[in-house]
Amino acid sequence: MPVPHGTPAETISPAEIIRAQAAVLGLELTDAQLPGVLDNAALLARYAALVNAVPLPDTCEPAFEYTP
Repeated sequence: MPVPHGTPAETISPAEIIRAQAAVLGLELTDAQLPGVLDNAALLARYAALVNAVPLPDTCEPAFEYTP
């Protein structure tokens, strides 16, 4: 179901957002795939919150090379 223009983001369900993103990317998303995609999106959001919670001062030097 299309979401009317100007709808507050808080009122749009995660499933509607995922379906809209898939459509923009030209991806076919079936009803059977949606629960897994929603679970993975929630997992990635938690990881992003962890990364964003790390305070980084503006004086940090960039890492030009990654060494694990």
